[in-house]
Amino acid sequence: MAYVTQDIYDNNGVLLLRKGQRITDDIKNKLERLGKYDPNMIKHAGDKQSDILAPVTKELSERINIRNNHIIEKPNEVLSTIIFESKNKP
Repeated sequence: MAYVTQDIYDNNGVLLLRKGQRITDDIKNKLERLGKYDPNMIKHAGDKQSDILAPVTKELSERINIRNNHIIEKPNEVLSTIIFESKNKP
């Protein structure tokens, strides 16, 4: 499996894929047809999903002035579970 590392928009500004969404071969082919596929925007299954959320977590910590990173670890874990694991379950 692979995941998108940043939002992908079409030429009209319409969001095609949100950061962190899983990308399949079909989606990859559609993005290639639209000229929107960039291999640098993909994290593969061997990569940790938390690496995808790390920049978002860091930015949030900076915006709300969290000085102790341990405070944000549990919310980040919950967010990761919601985004990546709940997509496979109803």
